[in-house]
Amino acid sequence: MREVKNIEEAVCVLRYLTDQHERMNDRGCNVRSGFTQTERYLFDFNVCRPELGWFQYDTWQDAHYFGMWYHPEMMATFCYCEGDCYFVEAPTVEDFKAEMEDAARVYGNPPPAFRCIDKNGHRSNIYDKNARPDLSNL
Repeated sequence: MREVKNIEEAVCVLRYLTDQHERMNDRGCNVRSGFTQTERYLFDFNVCRPELGWFQYDTWQDAHYFGMWYHPEMMATFCYCEGDCYFVEAPTVEDFKAEMEDAARVYGNPPPAFRCIDKNGHRSNIYDKNARPDLSNL
């Protein structure tokens, strides 16, 4: 796939990948789903990359076969899990906040970005400040 140049192209790709089923969830958001033969790196480094306004939503499940991203300005989320793709678009700020609160409930606290062990064997967890969205500005 060629490089996605802007958010409009990214949305087109995500809608194309999720054109098999469409429904409304109980939080009032439009959920599109589909399947693709790829790994999450297509999204990390192309479709859902930070330069386009996307943030990774860190979870304990993150792996080459799973990832979740969110775009606060678009009020959207995208989840990739073993080929299954889910693109969720919220019509209102309240619906987007409800979607993100549900993600926090489902995935729990974020994992540490990395761990440090000092010379005495004490372990420290370092967390990414962007692991969870700051929704106060919406």
